[in-house]
Amino acid sequence: MNYIGIDCAKASFEVALPSQKGYQVIKLDNTEDGFASLLTQLPHRSHCLMEASGPYYCRLATFFYQKQIPVSVVNPLVIKRFTQMRPVRAKTDKADAILIAQYAQLEKPVLW
Repeated sequence: MNYIGIDCAKASFEVALPSQKGYQVIKLDNTEDGFASLLTQLPHRSHCLMEASGPYYCRLATFFYQKQIPVSVVNPLVIKRFTQMRPVRAKTDKADAILIAQYAQLEKPVLW
């Protein structure tokens, strides 16, 4: 399974995709066009994970659900505590997307 970490914001979202060097992070618009673009870039057997960050995750999570792509949504506090256990100092959307993917890889969260 390829665990994909997604950090959603109002206008855009950052996606951490597994690669040979760890993770490749891409930034897309939080729109239907951005969702469609991500769909073409997801590796086979992907499980997407995002935080329940206000209303910003809902449309993307629903899009994945309708396309029958495994998706999980976790409480942001869970990711925050996971991050606090890591020696990571950077607090960027890119770093958050990678940490969300790492959390998914380790914890294998339940489907939304």
